[in-house]
Amino acid sequence: MKNHTPYFAFLIFSRLVLSYLAVIFMSILASSLITLFVPDIMTESAYVASGAGEMARFTTSALIVVIPLLIIVSKVLGSFYKNNTEYITSSVKKWLGYTTLVLTGGVIVGDLIVFVSSFMNGDLGMRLFLQCLSLAVIAGITFLYYLNDIRRTVYEKEIKSIVLAWVVIVIFLASFTALMTSDESPIYMRKYKQDMATVAKLSQYSNAIGQYYKINKSLPATLNDVSEKSSLEKMSGSNVVYKKISADKFEICSTFARESTKTEQTSYLNREPYYNSGYTVFNEYNFIHNKGYQCFSRTIATDFEKKDSTPIPLDY
Repeated sequence: MKNHTPYFAFLIFSRLVLSYLAVIFMSILASSLITLFVPDIMTESAYVASGAGEMARFTTSALIVVIPLLIIVSKVLGSFYKNNTEYITSSVKKWLGYTTLVLTGGVIVGDLIVFVSSFMNGDLGMRLFLQCLSLAVIAGITFLYYLNDIRRTVYEKEIKSIVLAWVVIVIFLASFTALMTSDESPIYMRKYKQDMATVAKLSQYSNAIGQYYKINKSLPATLNDVSEKSSLEKMSGSNVVYKKISADKFEICSTFARESTKTEQTSYLNREPYYNSGYTVFNEYNFIHNKGYQCFSRTIATDFEKKDSTPIPLDY
């Protein structure tokens, strides 16, 4: 008998690590998708949704890499068992299998504790219930798979493993489709980041125009005038358009790829302006926008100058 121990150790440890990664990422993906699609008034916020969307995209990216590698390594390991049946009952394999059983069993117990504790505290909504259920299902399937793997003593075609692999692939594809058709899809997020960059530029120039007026007692003729008086870059190639309407009123315009969401609008309207040296500091919360070209009208007397210690609400 040839000594295949190093090669066997490489295969079994690789499969174990990839299995752990797949289980962890699938659990996080399931939790993130549930957060995105199942409302919960007790934990609803723009930050929660944003974090869940970012995590869903990351775990989806990770699974696109991990799942094919796991399938390939598992297939190679199965071929190895077929040609070297004595390794099926290897002590290394059993040690790793039992370690996995302890870990997944601990996850299931912890999941149940969270479930019961949330119920007792009145925090158990549909979102948390589904998150606990998804984690229990994933951990339970992992537990049963490794328990069956430990009990195997002879080589047999792993029909159950093949079925499980297809189930995982189908679930992942369904999750991937749900993510791609949601407001957290890569296309939508690209538009979102473009709009945030546009808003940042609008905010930057609105603020600079207010400071320009404070110093010169008049509005600039063009944005290049503002650039010459500040550290701002020239506006060549920018999608920001400035229009001087009157002595103390101007419009600043740009094109947006999407409409600001209701969550964003609520955040904008709940924010109050703050002041710097007697003038309002404009920021991204001042720019509720629709899709397409849009202008924002600003008046120095009402939008910039601070008349007393009470903040002046901005005119949206």
